[in-house]
Amino acid sequence: MFYSRRLLSPIFVLLLCAARAFSSAADDNGVRADLPPGGEIRITNSRGSVSVEVWGEEHVTIAAKVRGEKPRRSPFNISRTEQLLTVSVSPREVGMLTRVDLVVRVPERARVAVVSETGAVVVHGLPAELSVESVHGDIRAEFPASADADIVAESVNKGVSSTLRLPAGAFGGGKVLRARLGAGGRSVRLVSKRGAVALSSYGEPRDTSARDTSVPIEETRRRSEATNVKPVLIGAERTGTGAGTPATPLEGPEEIDEGDIVRVDTELVTLNVSVIDRGTNRGLRGLAEGDFKLFEDGSEQRLTHFESANAPFNLVLLIDLSLSTQDKLALIRESALRFVEAARPMDRIGVVTFTHEPVIVSRLTSDRALLRERINAIEKPKGSTNVYDSVAFVMDEVFKEAKDSRRNAIVLMSDGLDSTMEN
Repeated sequence: MFYSRRLLSPIFVLLLCAARAFSSAADDNGVRADLPPGGEIRITNSRGSVSVEVWGEEHVTIAAKVRGEKPRRSPFNISRTEQLLTVSVSPREVGMLTRVDLVVRVPERARVAVVSETGAVVVHGLPAELSVESVHGDIRAEFPASADADIVAESVNKGVSSTLRLPAGAFGGGKVLRARLGAGGRSVRLVSKRGAVALSSYGEPRDTSARDTSVPIEETRRRSEATNVKPVLIGAERTGTGAGTPATPLEGPEEIDEGDIVRVDTELVTLNVSVIDRGTNRGLRGLAEGDFKLFEDGSEQRLTHFESANAPFNLVLLIDLSLSTQDKLALIRESALRFVEAARPMDRIGVVTFTHEPVIVSRLTSDRALLRERINAIEKPKGSTNVYDSVAFVMDEVFKEAKDSRRNAIVLMSDGLDSTMEN
């Protein structure tokens, strides 16, 4: 069942929590949490943007702006150890149509790592250490004009822009910027795979004598759209085509010199899907491309290729016959026989039993009568449970005969752990 997107009025959600591992409290700025002695904080958001502000207090505050479906519980989690404070928005905690934008204030001594998937990341101020990684979102960082930092900024797809006070000719635009502000020292790393990266300063008038050849994020986006580059889908505001849209083909072959590095950017994604009947637990046959719909964050994607995987299997039934199964031999035989009957006629089946050593009852065969005969002849169990060596034996000895295009699989029947391993 597919339903339309419905946005609710924006609300601010404040998490009120108290845990033994750390102290936290709510104030006007959001949820308050103590920073560990080492100052490390990791912020992860797969459902929206992240805003980080460096302030003069010694504690951290976290607030969330929620749009879309209202979550049943707090949209973010906080955990703290002696080394690390973690703030995360998990897709399991919020619905697919819910967007959560985090606002986090951190002390200057904080060592901040931010990971974002779809939303933008904005940083105001310079912490002791900063690392930002984004898949689709833009990154905008504003540093004090008097800051001392070593900066590495990279935008794989859209490019880096900068209005920092850099020497003339130090950066003329491009996808990578490496620069030292002041005396350097504080590490800053900003990487966005599909978004743009913009750097600026505040606190002093911009040095207009320095050459500024950068392009603002808005202009970069406009140029990208003008050249048919697919816009990035961001939460509920996504309007472009998605990952199922193939890249524009080349008009002709390209010359590649020896030693050149070839990078291929593709927007095609392969998905493996199995459909099971809830009533019978069996796979459904005869499904076509029109029976499937694919959505990414609420936006329907186009299926460019559909193929049903019908290649036959080489199936090895690996059966535990250790002493712990001596009262279950009848059940083991019955289950193995049912397995043989349930397999498709084109599938080849092998049977291996194991205790402390594996024994080949039947190699891979399509002869169902022979398989039933061999299974009924299985003797009473004895010995220990050597699971891992038996699996390796099947892969090395039984499947070495399987050199065709069939798919290979091992089905393990066991009631316990490997008893031959220590602890």
